[in-house]
Amino acid sequence: VRRKAKPFVAYTLDQLPGKTVKLRIKLADEERPYMKDTWVKVPGGWKRCMGKGFEDQYAFCYGNYKDFSTFRMPDGRDYCTIYPGCTENKPVTP
Repeated sequence: VRRKAKPFVAYTLDQLPGKTVKLRIKLADEERPYMKDTWVKVPGGWKRCMGKGFEDQYAFCYGNYKDFSTFRMPDGRDYCTIYPGCTENKPVTP
């Protein structure tokens, strides 16, 4: 099985003056949230697992795919339950 290499290059700021850096960026076919076993695929997007409770920053599912928590979008919208849409915007009381 051949796999495409994923090259990674790091530059320090003192290496960049006078240089041109070219990037090739490809968008994913489907937007996915970060970290495995913390989100569950549902119709319309992804739901964040509850973890140990609403205050659990990591919120791993650990096999519990029925209890979900809310989250805040990077643009500041609160009380989101489905990523990436977040159209609900209403409080959920734990």
